[in-house]
Amino acid sequence: MQSFIRYKALLLLFLFIYVTGFSQPVMAPQLRSASVALNGDVTICWVQPVDPGGNFISYEVFSAPTLAGPFTLLVSIPTIATTTYLHAGAGANVTQRFYYIRSRYNSGMSILESAPSDTLGTIKLNVANPGNGTALLSWNHMKNPPLPTQIMKYRIWREFPATVWTLIDSTSNTTYRDTIYECNATINWRVETFELSACNPIFSSWAGGPFTDVLGPNTPIIDSVSINPVTGNLEIGWQANSSPDTDHYIVYVYDGSQQPPWVRIDSLFGRNNTFTTLPGSCGGDSKTYAVAAFDNCNLSSLISNGHSIMKLNYTLDACKREVNLTWNAYTGWANGVQQYEIWASKDGLPHVLLGTVSGNSTTYTHSGAEDFSQYCYFVRAREKNSTRSSSSCILCVNIDVPAKPKFCYVKYASVLSKNQVEVSVHVDTDAGVSKYIVERLENFAGLYQKILEFTPAEVDGTTFTFIDNSTNTDEKTYAYRIQIIDECGDKVFTSNIGRTILLQATNNPTKASNILKWNEYEQWIEGPVLYEIHKSVNGKFFTLPVKTIFTPAELTFEDLLIDEYQSNGQFCYYIEALEMPEPKFTFVSKSRSNILCVSQDPFVFIPNSFTPNNDGLNDVFIPKWSFVSYEGYSMRIFSRRGVMLFETNDPFEAWDGTYGGDVMQNDTYIYDIFWQSSKGDKYTRRGTVTLIR
Repeated sequence: MQSFIRYKALLLLFLFIYVTGFSQPVMAPQLRSASVALNGDVTICWVQPVDPGGNFISYEVFSAPTLAGPFTLLVSIPTIATTTYLHAGAGANVTQRFYYIRSRYNSGMSILESAPSDTLGTIKLNVANPGNGTALLSWNHMKNPPLPTQIMKYRIWREFPATVWTLIDSTSNTTYRDTIYECNATINWRVETFELSACNPIFSSWAGGPFTDVLGPNTPIIDSVSINPVTGNLEIGWQANSSPDTDHYIVYVYDGSQQPPWVRIDSLFGRNNTFTTLPGSCGGDSKTYAVAAFDNCNLSSLISNGHSIMKLNYTLDACKREVNLTWNAYTGWANGVQQYEIWASKDGLPHVLLGTVSGNSTTYTHSGAEDFSQYCYFVRAREKNSTRSSSSCILCVNIDVPAKPKFCYVKYASVLSKNQVEVSVHVDTDAGVSKYIVERLENFAGLYQKILEFTPAEVDGTTFTFIDNSTNTDEKTYAYRIQIIDECGDKVFTSNIGRTILLQATNNPTKASNILKWNEYEQWIEGPVLYEIHKSVNGKFFTLPVKTIFTPAELTFEDLLIDEYQSNGQFCYYIEALEMPEPKFTFVSKSRSNILCVSQDPFVFIPNSFTPNNDGLNDVFIPKWSFVSYEGYSMRIFSRRGVMLFETNDPFEAWDGTYGGDVMQNDTYIYDIFWQSSKGDKYTRRGTVTLIR
């Protein structure tokens, strides 16, 4: 009995285990991918389902050319561990293929099939050629909406040349626009995606065809156009073109006189060859430069945005020691100019930053420039929000302030006449002078007064000579000086003075002499070396001076007239001063005084008898006189009866006691004698003279 009971219990346990194991269903696998091979075959991949009861019989793979079917059984796979299947001959490069899978399992009572898995389609790539140098790619998801396990990123592969596939890009979209860089070529594409299991990679079908590059490269972007301050060369740099088929670049300069106006000046080959140096770019006006890119089909981009270098100009206000710099604005940067830096070098020293102005300003004033220095400037523009910069050509400026006169020398002030003084001035023609102002001072009293001005253009060689016609040299001495006004309008130099000589004289009747005195000539650098006294008698000056005084401080002279009693009594003088030679100048000047005339009072002695007996003693009747004017003289002799026996106007002619050739007898005769002084004073004497034979 106990044995039966044990047998029955074991039988019930076996039946429970059997029924429980075969009653668990096997779910369909998770279909994750359908990847297309280059030959059109399709590999599908899935995740193995759970089969705890071991009831799995097979995978039933179904396929259809459309999502709507009809689906047909493609294959039965009896091994649960198998997770991929290659559908050879699927033709997925021609048409899209769709797949789902069922699981067949033993339920214990019968053979059952699971519900179908998700239906996945292959990714069918379509490529359109719009004829504009691009390829338009479009494709589908494997499932719409996509599986949650799919990574929503598609990688784009391109085949060129044949059999060489290159990853070119990725996108989250199902469309893509590719640019053609080949001249004439057959190009194919396929896309690739991934999902979270091991069913990777997942490829689309491939598609393509013949394409032609009809698009030029992208327009280059110039970094800057600049002048190298050290070499003076033009430097142009630009960014490597984003078009990968860029073959070379051409650099242009704009010339409005040419057609077309963009003139080629350089060529550079290689996509990364983006810098050129050109010599001799600092002459003439500001120039504008641009760059164009060319691809391997010799298709050109648009010419880049032109960049105009800065042309630096200046005006110099030497009087203010200011250099006013101007330049044209740098153009070409998309962000514009942040600021301009002004750099300067003095007398060949390194350039230093002089100052900055905003990007809206194109002027700068350099104040406080040093005299007779050379400043070399350049301007550097800096782009907004960038490290790019551009420099102008170097411009050198000499600070040629008006040169100060080293000298201005009154060579002489010499009297020509009572109302005329001749003044001669030696000037420094290397000085920066706008005008000379002549000033005069009378008798060293009062203030200097302007009487004349002249300009450097009126100077003859290095000398300017003029005549002052408003003088009275018999009464005054005149001092002349020159004030120099430079090109800035400043009074920068005062010459020495030239003082005329005023001669004064008095007569000394007691000694029959004339006493002369005069002032010293001023201001020769070394002073006068001598004074010469020139004299005239009877209206005629002697050829040689009557006296030379070698002691310049001796300014008087007494002229004894012992040898000039028979003169007309008027004596005229002038003084001539001779300059002491000095090493600064090569000339020696003279200055004359006024001419001063002095008269001696006449003296007449009339004899009361004479003896015309030819014994050589008192043979004629003639007055003894001194300093009588030769003009206005007359002598007449009358008999007692009033007959005029003799007449003469010559003070040197005597009466010999005859009349009409007849000898006159002893008797008393009457005379009338008229004379005058050199000053014009008239005198008359009437008396008698006795003739004794």
